[in-house]
Amino acid sequence: MSGIFLTGAVFAVCFGTGFFCFRLTETKREEYLKKMEAELADIAVTDLKNVPEPAAAGGAQLVTGCVAVANNYFLGVCASIRNLFGGEMHGYTRLCTDARRMALVRLKLEVRALGSRCICCLRYETTVIQMEQQGNKRSAAGVELMAYGTALLPPEGKNA
Repeated sequence: MSGIFLTGAVFAVCFGTGFFCFRLTETKREEYLKKMEAELADIAVTDLKNVPEPAAAGGAQLVTGCVAVANNYFLGVCASIRNLFGGEMHGYTRLCTDARRMALVRLKLEVRALGSRCICCLRYETTVIQMEQQGNKRSAAGVELMAYGTALLPPEGKNA
C-alpha cells in the first residue's frame, strides 16, 4: 500500500514541477514576444504578391525567420486526457500561435538588419520533426515553423 502512495507522490511532485516550469517559461516567452513585437511594429507586413513599382525601387531580398518547438511533456499529458473527451487542444493551439509569432519576430529582425521596413509576400511553412519509430507508432518530437517573405530594400542613399 505504501508503494502505491509513494508512486503517486513521486508522480504528483514531478507533474507539479513540470507544470511550474512550463508556466514559468510560457510567461517569459510571452513577455519577450510582447516586447519584440512592440519594438518591430514599424515594419509593415503584407501577403500581397505584387508590389507597386516605386516601392521596389531599391531592390528586394528573400528573408526568413525560423523556430523549432519541441513537444512539451505536460502538454502531451493534457492532450492525451483531452483525446478521451474530444475538443480543441488549447495548449497546442497556444504553442503553435507562439511559434508563428516568434518566427515573424525573427523575420522582422532580419529585415531590420537589412535596413528595410517592408515585407511583402509573407508565407509560413511547417514541418513535423519525427522521432524514431517505436513499434507501430511514430511520435512527433516537435515542429519547425518558418516564416519567409520578400524584404523591399530602400533605394541607394535613402534610409528606410
